[in-house]
Amino acid sequence: MMHDAIHNFEMAHAALARLRCRPPDRPSEMPSAAGEALLACGDLLYWLNRDDLPLTERKLKCAAPLSVLSRHEAGGRGSRHG
Repeated sequence: MMHDAIHNFEMAHAALARLRCRPPDRPSEMPSAAGEALLACGDLLYWLNRDDLPLTERKLKCAAPLSVLSRHEAGGRGSRHG
């Protein structure tokens, strides 16, 4: 069931981007590093799918979510320390 929820999360972000809708509102604070990382993934999916924007703008918008995902000390150990 979790797989379905993640898939729906991914598809919703991609669809919003392709429809040129605004990205979803985000809470100002996340209760966990995992939640923050999941929202960063959603942001990346959104901006990568905004094919109506110039590549330079899309890259700029991806900088903050990539920064969140690069904080290995916050729990993303699997990619570097696995």
